[in-house]
Amino acid sequence: MSANKRIQSLEGLRGIMIFLIVLSHMEFLRRCSFGGTYDLYWHNPTLAVDYFFLLSGFGMMYSFLKHGGLSTTGGVDVHLISIGFAKTKVRKLYPLYAITMLAFVPMMFVQGLLPGKSLLMNFGGIVARGVLCAPLVQSAFGMTRLSHAFNGVCWFLSTLVLIYLMSPWLMVRVAKMRRIGLALLGVPVLVAVLQTILAAVDARVSFLDDLAYGSSYMRVWFVIYGMVLGRVIFAWRKRNHVPAWLPRAEIAAAMLCIGWFFLRNTFVGMGAAGGALRLVDVALCAGLLFTLSFERGCVSRLLERPRFMRLGHLAMYIYLIHYLLRMYWEPVVMKRLLGNQAGVYGDVIGIVSVVLIVALTMLLSIAWDRYRRTRQVAGGA
Repeated sequence: MSANKRIQSLEGLRGIMIFLIVLSHMEFLRRCSFGGTYDLYWHNPTLAVDYFFLLSGFGMMYSFLKHGGLSTTGGVDVHLISIGFAKTKVRKLYPLYAITMLAFVPMMFVQGLLPGKSLLMNFGGIVARGVLCAPLVQSAFGMTRLSHAFNGVCWFLSTLVLIYLMSPWLMVRVAKMRRIGLALLGVPVLVAVLQTILAAVDARVSFLDDLAYGSSYMRVWFVIYGMVLGRVIFAWRKRNHVPAWLPRAEIAAAMLCIGWFFLRNTFVGMGAAGGALRLVDVALCAGLLFTLSFERGCVSRLLERPRFMRLGHLAMYIYLIHYLLRMYWEPVVMKRLLGNQAGVYGDVIGIVSVVLIVALTMLLSIAWDRYRRTRQVAGGA
């Protein structure tokens, strides 16, 4: 097994994970007759979001080690890997990010006007949030009214960019760790403890409400854990160390994650501690990433099929576009065009709306990808 080979199963898994996030954003389904079922069993983006943060750390560390790591003879500058990784991501996504951000401005004017304030003051508030969102620093403040301004899902990009700024230092520290096994066990526990602490801060400080979920202060530990996994997986793949139990472990990890996706909210409803839930989230997500990274089982082979790989490639376009469509769909189509001002929707309307939003998202994502490819070819010529 080559450690230099691209791990296609992890790319294919991105396509599945992004649709778990998309489904979890269709909150208007709560107002259908099956809304309780949706809320309890289908509204859970946590595992998928965690995967993308783990994968970011994994990708940086794996690429760093693949190019020589800390070796004095063949090693590459850690700044070239981590900052280059960040530049590639930002250059790929920023134009679409800016377009979707601007597309949300009309909605912010219509739905986000502050009562008792003049139009000029409201416009000033939008400009102020735009000043923070344009350089992708809005997630640094632990407040959803800033991190979720404009296109609400863009907190993810902001958090990643902030973490990328620290990534050269982080990668060197993880690459030099002597007790990597201790880190494998200790980081998930640390995440659980931080979840408890930051959630308490969110609850007690009136202007904070996003430290425990979306802030870089929490999410950096997911990226660090991805780096830890990257170091271990790279070493195993380089030695061609593939235990015989890995194909079965793939299936077990996938089944556990599927079960947790459906059942996690039931534990929330039972009052389970947030830190304990977080520990399970990280452990299951890391287990899935670890087992799939060796590409030895039937789950890996499924994810390596071209359609899953294509979805994985389009994942971030889908992420940015779907939320824009979803947020305009309910007030414009479901309430105005269909005349349903009460906000209680029939099951057929709810399901058809999801299908149409997903279909439009896919069409626009594919179109944007083709546009980018055309521009790249024209630029190269």
